[in-house]
Amino acid sequence: MWNLKTLSLFALSCILGFALAGCRRSGSAERPEFSVWPVPAGETPTVNAAFWKQLPAYELGKVDGYVKRNPVKVRFAYNSEALYFRFDAVDDDLVDESPAKLERSGLFIYADTVELFLRPVKSHGYWEFHFSASGKNGAIFFPSRGRRMPSNVYYLPMDGLEFHRTLFGTLNDMRDKDKGWVGIARIPYAGIAGRCPLFRSGAPLEVQVTSIAYSVYADADERTQLHHTSGCDRDPHYLPDWGILRFLPR
Repeated sequence: MWNLKTLSLFALSCILGFALAGCRRSGSAERPEFSVWPVPAGETPTVNAAFWKQLPAYELGKVDGYVKRNPVKVRFAYNSEALYFRFDAVDDDLVDESPAKLERSGLFIYADTVELFLRPVKSHGYWEFHFSASGKNGAIFFPSRGRRMPSNVYYLPMDGLEFHRTLFGTLNDMRDKDKGWVGIARIPYAGIAGRCPLFRSGAPLEVQVTSIAYSVYADADERTQLHHTSGCDRDPHYLPDWGILRFLPR
């Protein structure tokens, strides 16, 4: 016979089980996978390079509690020295952060920004990269297995980190309607391994991408992610919801 205490504990475990069922992940096999393609010999991964059109484009999806108004698509490529990350964002109002907010936070997140998260498999820490419509970029390292953004983070120097963007419109001009922007980032393997010594070039990476967009034509800011399981933690630092980035052989 079950006593009242046993029944209560059983009921509580059932409630928690139902609540968390949609968020359970037992390993990388259940996670979505995204491909990193080799840059063709003799090609330079610029915005107009023809090979980008031959790569699969992954569209960011809706996040619980946020709207999705415009598509953002990402692609991944690599060469012997670096990972290349490209995004194409439709955006009807290109926005840069105000100087006051930038001074208070020191981060490029109060603007139209794409964030890339990378974590070598089995590593304790991970990188977060910010790429802003203003052309600014920065790299943050988190030594833990996943946490929300604390108030004392700052950008770290990373030799070889590059970012180039092309705007189809004007920053901070509410008199026109913009079309969007394209960004390409070069992330050196040596930079990733600087804080994640387990990483080796070509080894799989856990990955997440978040796009943040502000617009005078929208009632609220827009936020989309490379992968999000509805009902799970919507914070991009939630590691169980990340995908796997696999390098294809040459």
